[in-house]
Amino acid sequence: MTSIYSGTVADNIRYGPQLKGKKLTDDEVYKLLSLADLDSSFYKKTSNELSVGQAQRVALARTLANEPEVMPIEMCRNCLQFPFLCIVFSCLQFFFTHLLNLLSVGQYMLFF
Repeated sequence: MTSIYSGTVADNIRYGPQLKGKKLTDDEVYKLLSLADLDSSFYKKTSNELSVGQAQRVALARTLANEPEVMPIEMCRNCLQFPFLCIVFSCLQFFFTHLLNLLSVGQYMLFF
């Protein structure tokens, strides 16, 4: 189950960076909403106004706000709404294509 904190969507997205002492601007929050396929109207919505799929997208935006070096993704396909699943798969496709390009020029080593 996706963890969403009480407060607005913007509060949720800002939560992680605040723990690190970083303050996100409104523009940064709007950009993260866009990356998570949410429009700007979600900025002031409260957590109890969100559907499960919207909460998943807010959690994704919150994760991206922390600029992770590694982002583990649990693929519970039966729990994801179809549009969000398509976004996840397209992001993974982009990531792996980029990673393969990097590996082909020998910049990174991949361990399994």
